[in-house]
Amino acid sequence: MTEFMLPGGAVLGLMPEAAIERLLGPALREPSEARGVPRAELYLVVPNPEAHHARALAAGAIELSPLSLRSWGHRAAYSLDPDRHVLAFASDDAKGGV
Repeated sequence: MTEFMLPGGAVLGLMPEAAIERLLGPALREPSEARGVPRAELYLVVPNPEAHHARALAAGAIELSPLSLRSWGHRAAYSLDPDRHVLAFASDDAKGGV
């Protein structure tokens, strides 16, 4: 994962496709099978990631990984929206704050 700080406090993160299944499981197609399919992740640090994740699921997203503490220190939940983009809702500490 490589991160670039952007103006206004946003961060652009780039991750090799080869690592995606290891992180998020088999619900995502292999990169070689994804020709023509948008492949993007929107990673949002929010005050209540569990509520945002639940809202995405209620709107039709498929859960890829429930809210849990990640190795980089965020609590994050992952889902797949109807267009097959990955949505991640996270807090920047193990207690849930931002």
